Amino acid sequence: MPEMDIENEKQCVFCRAIDAMSDYMDGYKDEAQDKLVLRTSSEYGIICEKPIVAEQSAKNAKQIKDILW
Repeated sequence: MPEMDIENEKQCVFCRAIDAMSDYMDGYKDEAQDKLVLRTSSEYGIICEKPIVAEQSAKNAKQIKDILW
């Protein structure tokens, strides 16, 4: 299966996080919604870091295997 384009993946994760927060702000404030907001926000933060991690790995690489993970 081909890897998802990072920008499309980022947009999808962002939409899920915004939807979860929107529902929370609309009054759905139970424990399950709290967890959903926290989880989707965390997922968005992680996806935003991916390009940075990849760039750092490439800059610090001494061997090809340092880039491939």
